[in-house]
Amino acid sequence: MTASLTIYTENKPAVIARIANLLRKRNISIEAIHADTKKMVARVYGAKASVIEIIAEFKDEHQCENVARQIERLINVLKVNSKIKF
Repeated sequence: MTASLTIYTENKPAVIARIANLLRKRNISIEAIHADTKKMVARVYGAKASVIEIIAEFKDEHQCENVARQIERLINVLKVNSKIKF
């Protein structure tokens, strides 16, 4: 099952590495990743905020939701939204 994770973070070094490592440990394949600093994100979360969008392959919806919660607990992560693709 493919899902999209939208992750709002502080713009700090190694945030993407921590997220990728969490996915690697759970044997989840990243299909695409995009990081950006958007004005909307900066207005809501502060000037040093970024958004990371990851498309990944999960076993099921339960695994996707669990991983989203685990990512949200990582340092420098502000919020995570998940969306099932198909």
